[in-house]
Amino acid sequence: MKYEEFLGLVVRTMPKEHRLGQHYFNVLAELKPDIAQKLRDTPLDPFYKYSVSPDVEAAVRGSWGEES
Repeated sequence: MKYEEFLGLVVRTMPKEHRLGQHYFNVLAELKPDIAQKLRDTPLDPFYKYSVSPDVEAAVRGSWGEES
């Protein structure tokens, strides 16, 4: 899965009762647990945020890889 496909999945499956950062992190943890673990409990951890910052996206995208 490419990063752009991941973003589409996050948007399509977003529960109304979750924060965007929370859902982004949960989907990331399921698909790419190694990347999520690198973010956990750091200033880039989006879990408690209502949005996903450009810095978080850059960090995740930089670690994503080019899988299909």
